[in-house]
Amino acid sequence: MNDDEQHERDEDGEMDRAGGLVAPEDTQQPRKRRGNRRRHRQAGERHQRRRREHDERVHALLQQAVGKLTGLIQQVPPIHSAIKKDGKRVYELARKGKEVKLDPRPVTIHAFELTNIDLPVVQFRVVCSTGTYIRSLANDLGALLGCGGYLSSLCRTRIGDFRLEQAMTIEEAGNYIRESLVRKDN
Repeated sequence: MNDDEQHERDEDGEMDRAGGLVAPEDTQQPRKRRGNRRRHRQAGERHQRRRREHDERVHALLQQAVGKLTGLIQQVPPIHSAIKKDGKRVYELARKGKEVKLDPRPVTIHAFELTNIDLPVVQFRVVCSTGTYIRSLANDLGALLGCGGYLSSLCRTRIGDFRLEQAMTIEEAGNYIRESLVRKDN
């Protein structure tokens, strides 16, 4: 823009912050630039719609994979488990660099519930039979989805009749034992 054009523009109106023209004070209505706002709003709505559709597809794929891992399944234990093979714990063989081949074992997944999905993190709750490896279950879920999977944390909430709510801290357990011994002595 040359100086003459700038001068003419200054007489017609001054630039507003968004780059549009604001009418001089002696005119009745300022110019409005609705087209850009509408296009931006529509682009935002399209993006939100695509995101919702993507999330729905991901949730459907996750539910489908979880369904395949519920009920009686065959699970290969991890090579760093305490299972014995030929009289030796397989984790000892694995640590020595020896190849370990474990056969799948039947386990039952009674319930597999997705509790939170914030990709790439998926949180879930599982009720399962004895002998189930949850780390292997996470790996199996990732394999079904074609992306891999691992556990970043694990909290056992129940084993048999014992529940996490009934658990004691080490300090509480020490106090309980001391009190039991005092009662026994009396």
